[in-house]
Amino acid sequence: MAELSTPLGDESGGEREFLTLLITLYRDHPELWQLRSKDYFNKNKKAKALQTIVDTLKPYKSDFTVEKLKQKINILRTNFNKCYKAIKNKKRSGASVDDIPEPNVWYYNELLFIKDQVEIAETQSSEVSKHQIYFIYLCV
Repeated sequence: MAELSTPLGDESGGEREFLTLLITLYRDHPELWQLRSKDYFNKNKKAKALQTIVDTLKPYKSDFTVEKLKQKINILRTNFNKCYKAIKNKKRSGASVDDIPEPNVWYYNELLFIKDQVEIAETQSSEVSKHQIYFIYLCV
């Protein structure tokens, strides 16, 4: 098990190391984030993976729960997605390299493993929209 070198009371280092460990553990459980994983829709495997992560992190934060883990993951993913989309949109617009924003969250590179999931979700949502538009067109 990985250990933190900075006490968690130290906001600048301890929390950062804690989140880095959390992200590493999250990455090691693709059933939690990989949409095309055969286990992504298996609630039992997902629950077990979440509990495994919590059990690993409890020595560092004794009040850490599955609910808190889900909240942390949601916050990390939301911030990553906002940053990823902003950078992607700037690149798509033809902006020069100097105009492309730097990631504004320190864990951006740590979460790059989920970028394909963001793109899959974007594709699926745009496909749904096309089908919905076609359906509305047929009904009119």
